[in-house]
Amino acid sequence: MSKRLNQQGYHLFEVTLGVALLSIVLLSFAGFFLQAKIFNSDNESRSSAVQLSQEILHIIKKSPYTADLTVEEWNQLYGTDFASNERFFLEVGEKKYYPVVQIMHADSFNTNLPMDLNLIVVSIQEKSNDTYKNVYETFGYKE
Repeated sequence: MSKRLNQQGYHLFEVTLGVALLSIVLLSFAGFFLQAKIFNSDNESRSSAVQLSQEILHIIKKSPYTADLTVEEWNQLYGTDFASNERFFLEVGEKKYYPVVQIMHADSFNTNLPMDLNLIVVSIQEKSNDTYKNVYETFGYKE
């Protein structure tokens, strides 16, 4: 009976220590899951921007435009009705992407290229805190 009296409180201490260790392990895993969620969100945004830029590049190559696009030209291409003082954007999921297309003569960058060849640069931007940040940029050529 004296052995039993000496062990009072040890079970409570062991349980408390076990819960504390388990909590530390679970909190460290929670950090990994949070990082994975942030990484996945960034990759999803970038993937959407890549797809959108390739689509816009394909559309511009088939269009008659040979200079930077205005809001009215965007409206014609996509059937939208943005006002001329607004900035054109496309929504993918819950995010807004702001495409910027620059069309310039390719020979202004490389004199070895034909004069009738145009360089198309498509930048996809996101807006945060009233500033626009490039998410992805691609380019192609058009005759």
